[in-house]
Order: sequence, then C-alpha cells, then structure tokens
Amino acid sequence: PAGKRDYAILVLLAQHGLRAREAACLRISDLDFDAPSLLLRERKGGITQRVPLSRRAKEALEDYLSVRPVFGREEIFLTAQAPIHPLGIRLWSVAWRHLEKCFGPSLPGHGSYVLRHSFAKALLDRGARLSDIGTLLGHRSLSSTLTYTRIATEDLREVAANYADFL
Repeated sequence: PAGKRDYAILVLLAQHGLRAREAACLRISDLDFDAPSLLLRERKGGITQRVPLSRRAKEALEDYLSVRPVFGREEIFLTAQAPIHPLGIRLWSVAWRHLEKCFGPSLPGHGSYVLRHSFAKALLDRGARLSDIGTLLGHRSLSSTLTYTRIATEDLREVAANYADFL
C-alpha cells in the first residue's frame, strides 16, 4: 500500500503541478473517476477549482484506493504504519525521499516544488500560454506565474552560449 500511495502522490504532483498541501487535503469525495476530474478545495488564496484528471493519475489513485487501509475519514493519503492517520503536509517528504533516491541530495527545496516547477516548465516548453499555466497552477495573478519564466530565460542563455559563434 505505501508504494502505491507514493506512486499516486508522485503522479499527482508531477502531472498536475499540485502543491503538497493541495494533494494532502484531497478527499475521496473530491474524485470523479467518471469525468475524470478532481476538486481542489485547498488552493492557495482560497480558490476551489475542478481540474481534469490525467489517465495515469486516475489509474494510480484507483490502484492505491483498492489497497488503502479502512479509515473513518475522507482524506485520501494515509500514513503507512499504525496508528493510521492522514499523511497531511508531510506528503512533501514522500516526493523528496523518492527524488533524492533518483538524483541525490543536490535538488533544491522540497520535492513537491521540484515536480511543480517541472510541470510548469513542460507546459511552457510545449507552448502553453502563461495565463493557462497560471490557471492550472491555481495562481490568481500572472506575476505569480512569471516565476516559471526564469526557467525559459536560463534555457535561452544556454542556447546563446552554445551557438554564439553562429550569430
């Protein structure tokens, strides 16, 4: 169950750009596997938003829920050992632990934010508009989303350095 839980967490963070707090607060009733979508109640700034659920996230959540311990509360993600209780904000450490295994201790910040920035960068690389990226990330203002444009600036610097002789 812990492995299936961790996989579901990582897929949600990576494919939906969720903050750890947003994933930690998800309830079973927030999931609509028929649509498929999920309701994000705990977005920053008090925003509630229904977002499409990727096929991989849907499958990972269904797989985890099939082995999730029986528990009297609705939070999806639970601790793996007794006493069972909601994982809560410690969910960020799940992402951190798995990313550290893959990449070593060199990653900055919390694992959940590395995945969030990677999600935004992937959208930016595919030509998504900043306003659309901001909507998916739950930002109220474009200035919050502009943080992710620094990634593109660094990419441009690398291109300029590698191809300066051709210019």
